[in-house]
Amino acid sequence: MFSFRTQGYNGYNLKYSPFHDSRLAVAGSANFGLVGNGRLYVLGLTANGIVAEKTFDTQDGLFDLAWSELHENQLVVASGDGSLKLFDIGLNDFPIQTWQEHKREVFSVHWNLVDKTTFASSSWDGTVKIWSPSHPTSLTTLATNSCTYSTAFSPHAPTIISAVSSDSHLRVFDTRLPPPHAIHQIPVHVPPPGGYPVELVAQGVGMGNPRIDQPNEILTHDWNKYRPEVIATAGVDKIIRTFDLRNPRAPLSFLGGHNYPIRRIAVSSHSYCR
Repeated sequence: MFSFRTQGYNGYNLKYSPFHDSRLAVAGSANFGLVGNGRLYVLGLTANGIVAEKTFDTQDGLFDLAWSELHENQLVVASGDGSLKLFDIGLNDFPIQTWQEHKREVFSVHWNLVDKTTFASSSWDGTVKIWSPSHPTSLTTLATNSCTYSTAFSPHAPTIISAVSSDSHLRVFDTRLPPPHAIHQIPVHVPPPGGYPVELVAQGVGMGNPRIDQPNEILTHDWNKYRPEVIATAGVDKIIRTFDLRNPRAPLSFLGGHNYPIRRIAVSSHSYCR
């Protein structure tokens, strides 16, 4: 099993290149992202282990990254200073483009897998923004009005975008609609018909164990790759929930088992049920 140590930096996310199965990138922050610099690692998988093909240093911590779906050498990173930076790994030292519109930390960035010409970012400033690498300013701003930890384009429709926030809501937008573009605003903590199992609710007793039937911060989500209406969410209450947008009034399913808040989830690209 290969390993690589990001010495002096704590990894916040990593992504495989959509063009090369032996290349991946890691977004890192010094001091767990609390204070200090950031570093973007571009790593290669070789017969002799993992090697750093390129590194880029930034003045603030990096929290997320996304590879371009159009250009094999380009990727965008989300920074703690509210900026987004586009790097070309064929060049050295500096980004080829920087955008500075968010007022607080950018915690998520996601490339449009269908349209491929745009990407989205979400920030603690309560907004989601859509960008194009060829445009100097954002194309669209979507308001969530609360700290937004994760955003993602639907893998099935280029104009559908989702986000989860600190106010315990999953929001879905359609950019074809007039502002505010919202088509769903789902309170994630609402119990299913018949309520949550008693044993799951009881886990919320005591300090540091939030009740799952009360509002909690939602930290991550992902779209089902085979069922266009299904989204999975997870967060501080340690429960994974799935929602069907055709009937979003309550969770389709929920999964317990984690002992700590869930920072990130991913739905399988190879199975509709994992």
